Amino acid sequence: MDIDNRIIFFLIVLFVLTLVFKSFEKLTKEKISDIVPLIGVISMLSFIWFLVILNLWLNENKELDLNNWGDYLAGFFAPMLFLWVVSGIYLQKKEFTNAINQYKKSVNFLEKQSINSDIQHLNTWFNRNADMLQKYIDSIINKKSKPLVEINKDFISNNITNYRNIATEIDNIVNLEKYIIETLKKAKRKIKEKLNDQEKENIKLFNTSVDKFLLEFKMLFGKNCFFSKSIALKIYLQIYITIKITEEKETDDDVKDLIKNYYELKYLMTEEKSQIINDLLNKHSIKEDLSFMDNLFTAIEKEETEEEQENIYNRIIYEN
Repeated sequence: MDIDNRIIFFLIVLFVLTLVFKSFEKLTKEKISDIVPLIGVISMLSFIWFLVILNLWLNENKELDLNNWGDYLAGFFAPMLFLWVVSGIYLQKKEFTNAINQYKKSVNFLEKQSINSDIQHLNTWFNRNADMLQKYIDSIINKKSKPLVEINKDFISNNITNYRNIATEIDNIVNLEKYIIETLKKAKRKIKEKLNDQEKENIKLFNTSVDKFLLEFKMLFGKNCFFSKSIALKIYLQIYITIKITEEKETDDDVKDLIKNYYELKYLMTEEKSQIINDLLNKHSIKEDLSFMDNLFTAIEKEETEEEQENIYNRIIYEN
């Protein structure tokens, strides 16, 4: 093979190698050195090796037959083909890893969307019930032309007949308050150990939202609900004493007429409620007469903390 043919062969090899590298780079849409630095280095070493072998062959000026050419090219391209196979396996692994990561991101995104949707539904439910509770409160305020704190203050033994007509609204308020608080507390989710970090974060996000609803409810309705339960307790006390007095034959008729409206509510007084009230009267040494309600509330407010007072209200109001 003469010198010109060798130069042409060398240029053809360079051209083929350039096409291979460019095609590979275009296929992966990344630079080879960015994907597999080792392949870029080895490819350069292989190319240098090719030049060294070519130079040795040119210097020795040996003629190669077709069979020797095949052995020479096979020896040159075999390492490159091996590296390309390794590179292909690496790229497939990388694409598979990327696909898994994308899937995980999609799952996390959907889970977060689901949590946000649950929070939105809870927010809609909360606003609907809060609006209903506010309507009950406004109904009483409009009916009596005074806030609940004043109604509670004026609801005394000498003024009991003025507040019989709000019994239904008061009952609605205390029961709706209980329903809202219990539902929110039950809505909180437990964080289990088997959950992944993202799932745990989603549950924390949801529980934080529930806590915000509970805090918002306390800020909006805490005082009004407390006074409503105080009024509800007074109504139950009037029902209790009404049953006692009305069923006694010795009671004067004018007394029975004074409290007869509360006697209509006797279906609300269970044996459990009656027993709790009786225990309270014994605890504070209160006699069962028309003024017992004032005396009992005075004793409760004097001897019990606000938290203990609310516990007393809850026991009587919510006891079945």
